[in-house]
Amino acid sequence: MLAILAHSRTVCVEKLCDAEGLEVVRKSYRFPTAKDRRRGMLRGTLLGPAKAVRELHNLEYLKLAGVPVVEGLRACVLRNTCGFVVECHLLTKASAGSNLQQMLQRGEMPAPKIWGAFGQSISRMHQVNFWHRGLAPRNVLVETTAPFHRWLDPAKSKIFSRNITSAARADDLLRFWNPLHKVVPAAHKAAFELAYGQDGVSDPANLWPAIPKAKRASTALVLHRDETRYEES
Repeated sequence: MLAILAHSRTVCVEKLCDAEGLEVVRKSYRFPTAKDRRRGMLRGTLLGPAKAVRELHNLEYLKLAGVPVVEGLRACVLRNTCGFVVECHLLTKASAGSNLQQMLQRGEMPAPKIWGAFGQSISRMHQVNFWHRGLAPRNVLVETTAPFHRWLDPAKSKIFSRNITSAARADDLLRFWNPLHKVVPAAHKAAFELAYGQDGVSDPANLWPAIPKAKRASTALVLHRDETRYEES
């Protein structure tokens, strides 16, 4: 069995069965051209761990911290003779859940308790100084049983050696709430904020002041890209 879950020029996500018949998801990062490899030099192709290795490490970090995530199994890397990563792969256990973006686009609104679970787990990430940098609705799987959700795709994340900054917290919350705040009912937002431990964090207008002025333009571009993906898909 092989099913393509997502595909782009540099990333392919597939669901398949391993040698023991276990359903797994293989996420493949490829750098097919010299331009791709140059763009990735500072992001783990030559000067650091490959992207799949970083993603596996971050999944393990969050799991140990008690944050619900997809279960990472292994990572492998293929480099050329110059040391550049040509491709790398991450295997995770398959989950039966649908991502939040797909659910909302089908007109399915998760219950308030699930929004509370989102708030609790994001709060836990920030308590352990973890900046996810990709908390878009497409990156959380919703399940029918506890813990009701699992996060994925922390490849670009950062773990602070001391306390996480207020800007990083706001960036995560903006990525999550910017495409959602107009469609999620007030009761569901209240459940999220109660679990997160701070009022008003479901309203992007309350989050922008924490983003440094020098970063607001780039943050706005990322949010616009996420919002466009949400609307187009």
